[in-house]
Amino acid sequence: RSPLALDAYVWLTWRFSYLKQPTVVPWPALAAQFGSDYKVLRQFKAAFLGELKKVLAVYPEARVNDDGDGLLLTPSRTHVKRAFKALPDAG
Repeated sequence: RSPLALDAYVWLTWRFSYLKQPTVVPWPALAAQFGSDYKVLRQFKAAFLGELKKVLAVYPEARVNDDGDGLLLTPSRTHVKRAFKALPDAG
C-alpha cells in the first residue's frame, strides 16, 4: 500500500537482474529518482529506509545496506525469474 515501497521493490529487482559487483547508490541520486516530495535529504533517507524494511520482508534475498553515503547493493538473486534467455549479440 506504499508507492515508495513498490517503487523500491521494482527498482531492486531490476538492479539485481544485472548487478555484477557491489555498488553504492548515493542518497542524492536515490532522492532524485524516488523522493520528489522531500525537501531535506535526511527526511527522504529516513522514509526510504522505513519503506525498505517492508520490501525486505517480502524480498529477504536482497542484500542491501545503508553505508552512510548511500545504499550498498551487493549482487543478489533476483526476486523474479527471467521469462526468456537473451539472444546472442549478432554484432
